[in-house]
This record gives sequence, structure tokens and C-alpha cells, in this order.
Amino acid sequence: GAIWYELLSGESTVQTQSLESGETLDTTNETIEYRLTPDYRDLNGARDLLSQTPEAKAALEKSGTFSSPYGDVPVFMDFQIRMEEQQEDGSRSEKFPLYLALGDMMETCQQFVDAGGAAAQGGAYEATVNVARLDSLVEQMQAPDSTVDWRKAVLIPPTPIPEEPKAEPLGIKGLDDDEDSTKGYAEYTPMNDSWAD
Repeated sequence: GAIWYELLSGESTVQTQSLESGETLDTTNETIEYRLTPDYRDLNGARDLLSQTPEAKAALEKSGTFSSPYGDVPVFMDFQIRMEEQQEDGSRSEKFPLYLALGDMMETCQQFVDAGGAAAQGGAYEATVNVARLDSLVEQMQAPDSTVDWRKAVLIPPTPIPEEPKAEPLGIKGLDDDEDSTKGYAEYTPMNDSWAD
């Protein structure tokens, strides 16, 4: 919450430094605008969660919620999920995770079920996914009359998506294929320097 408050509460100190000496050349206070861009899969997931019925879908389309490619950042939560955090004195405290990626929250739910957590809680566990806008949550965090203790919330950043391996370049097999792997690929070049001929 403290980081968001600093981002949203106005001015930031900007220092200009010399590349050679590292000496501070200028210090100014100015407003810096930040733009958060959610992953399109999370926007689609938020829209799907909020449009489970035809009435809800019509209301969502009318409001325009989660239709912008930036600024509308969905936060996913399941009120049944808790995390344990060990304090410096050795005691443990419960934290409430808020996920910026739907896939990460669903993976946590699946890990809970796979670890036998559902059986320990009486059998059936069904994920209850809720979604909210990040700016709405920040407003609630800053509200003096908030009924939620936001100090127990933990914002879970999205897990980076691993890069896919690059594909090998494709060769074009020639008509005179043979066993040697270094041969057999046709090379196509123009007959002269001009393609117009």
C-alpha cells in the first residue's frame, strides 16, 4: 500500500546526474505519470468472470470496465486462500494474497488441492474467484473508514511467461537430396543482378 500511495500522491523528486562524475547536476520536484498495462489474458479473464450471466455481461459492456489496454488493472482473489508469513520473532501470521495474474491464482488453487488442503478442510474445495480493479482497491486502502485491514494483504506480481524457444530456420529441400546433411538444400539466387529481367 505504501508504494501505491507514493505513486498516486503527487510529486516525486527527480535527480539529473553527470555520466562522467556521477555528480548531481539538478534536483526537481515534478509529477510523474505511471501507466500500468495488464496482460491481455488477464483482462479477458476478468471480463469472463464478470459476465457470467447475460445481465452481468450487458452491465459490463455498458460500464466499459476492463476494456482499456492500460489503466484497468484486474486484481484476482479467492477469500478462502491465505498465506503464512514467518515474523522475525518466529511467530506466524496469515496474509491475504491479491494476484495480478489470473493464471497464478488458479495455479495456487490447484497446488492447494494437490497438496491435500481440500481434504484437510472437510473435503470439497471450490475456488471462488473474485476480481476487482486495482485503483478501486488502492482507494479502499487509503480510506480512513475501511473495514478491511489492508496490512494483511500481499500483492502477488505476475509470474513472467518464459520465452518460447526460437525455431530453427527452415530450409527448402532440393530435388537432388542425398544422405549428407550439409547438402540437399537448394539455394535460390537471381540469374543476374536485376530482378526486373
